[in-house]
Amino acid sequence: MSVRTGAAVNLATNAAHAIGERGGTITIRLEPAGAARLRLTVADDGCGMGADIKARIFEAFFTTKELGKGTGLGLCLVHGIVTSHEGTIGVRSALGEGTRFDIFLPAATESKHRAEPADESGGKMRRLSAAST
Repeated sequence: MSVRTGAAVNLATNAAHAIGERGGTITIRLEPAGAARLRLTVADDGCGMGADIKARIFEAFFTTKELGKGTGLGLCLVHGIVTSHEGTIGVRSALGEGTRFDIFLPAATESKHRAEPADESGGKMRRLSAAST
């Protein structure tokens, strides 16, 4: 699983937790956002969050989950992954109305995040790009 896929999985997992036992809808969509960008949207119709919580969601170790149910690192890591891939992340949420994350990433097939070529000792090379999964 790539780090970008891991970011999407983390957002979907958080959405599932926000919906909880009552059930609901999680929407995941990937679409063009201009000539050279993609938008990944992860939205839910869960409990949503107020402005005080929303202001802190990307802080390391901040969590609203009960003790032992979360580390408070998930959204911090998602933010780091997105920004390290030259992207941006935004969130819209309101109590009782769900949450929507929009991630914008370059759609280029080449990225600055490439593995180094194999060395003389036979190390393996893996090419990473913004369009790969």
